[in-house]
Amino acid sequence: MVALFLRLKRSMGSKAALSLFYGETDFVILDDPPIVMRVGERHDGLRLLLQSFAVETAVFLSGVDPTNTYSLEDESIDRQMQLLSLVEADRLNYFIAMAEHLASGWTQQSYFVLGVDKSQAADWAATFQQRAYIWIPPSGIPELILKD
Repeated sequence: MVALFLRLKRSMGSKAALSLFYGETDFVILDDPPIVMRVGERHDGLRLLLQSFAVETAVFLSGVDPTNTYSLEDESIDRQMQLLSLVEADRLNYFIAMAEHLASGWTQQSYFVLGVDKSQAADWAATFQQRAYIWIPPSGIPELILKD
């Protein structure tokens, strides 16, 4: 995955590379049945999930930045647990989730957090040095948010 990202980054610039990469990525909410969403694509199951929790917004976010490599798996786990602690401190509902880029084999454990506002999502992304995250607005159509 890192090699693919670096090749795209060199050829198109980092934001364009991230947009292309995330546009090809499946974002899977591990529900029963799983909900597979894509950036920019309406998904009725996603809208129903938001409605069932009586919320209008959500964020798909990880504590681990996919462009960084950590020498210890424990550090990645610790960062995920830190993010989960923030979610639970705000008493928000969440699902365990997974981002999957099938062409490269890249996967990343994430959380799908319901009812978070856009400002809080941006703060969490900054806290965990995320270059990108997926915002779910009231329309229910996932949006890619790229950080500078």
